[in-house]
Parts: sequence; C-alpha cells; structure tokens
Amino acid sequence: MGNLDAAETALRRAVQLARGRPLELAALNELTLALTARGDAHEALAIVGASRPSAADTAERAILLKSIGLAELADASAATAAATLRAAIAGPLPAEPRVDALVGLGRALEETGDRDGAVAAFAEAIASGATGPAQSEALEGLARAQPLAPGESR
Repeated sequence: MGNLDAAETALRRAVQLARGRPLELAALNELTLALTARGDAHEALAIVGASRPSAADTAERAILLKSIGLAELADASAATAAATLRAAIAGPLPAEPRVDALVGLGRALEETGDRDGAVAAFAEAIASGATGPAQSEALEGLARAQPLAPGESR
C-alpha cells in the first residue's frame, strides 16, 4: 500500500490547492481512499462534507460517491453506504470502480440483512468482470448467502 502517511500529507495539500478547481473531486477521492485504508473513514467523510456530490452525473462524481459509500461502510453506516453506492452505480462509473461499488453494495446489504440484494450485487460484480480480491470477495459473499444444509457448518 506504500507510505500512507506521506500520501495522506500530499493528498491533504492537493485538496487544499484544488478547492474550486477541476481536480478537486479527484483529490478528494484519493484522500478519501487513503484515509479509509488507514482506518480513518469518519475523518474522510468529514473532510468531504459539503463537497459531496449530490448526483453521480459525471464519472468523477460517480467515482467520488463510490469512495464515499465505501467510507460510510467502513464507518459502520451500512444503510447509508448502500444508498450512496446505489447512487454511484447509477452513474457513469468506469468498469473497475463499478465492480468495487457492487462488492461494497453487497457487503452493505449483507450488514442490513438484505440477503437477496447482497446476492444480486455480488453476482453483478462477478458478471461485470470482477478479478483478484474483488472477485474473491464477491464469491465469498455469494457463499455466505447460501443456506446451510442440515448438519453443515461454516
């Protein structure tokens, strides 16, 4: 993952410099990802604050909403995360961020008890070309959703 401390410092500076400029959303997205990876999802959400896109009407806004949704999930706000991730998925997300959003949506729906929704999200992630860790997580999510046979345990 590299040096998160140095990345965080650089990204905080980038966010400050980009305020009101075309790269603001990209800088916020990267800082959100870095803080969430570090375990500071709550802080990431506070920094995004009023800059949170109201809609996923561009790829940049959809990608930022995906990252916000994943931060909300990491911050134990599964229902809010599900709504945010659905909004991101409805936008023009490129393939890889779309898969990440679908896997996150599956996890959020699992946490809210929506097993059928979780299965649909995980299956769509796989159908959308999930590879590597995203594919593994989607397959594990599908396996968790399968009812156990009598006498079977996980």
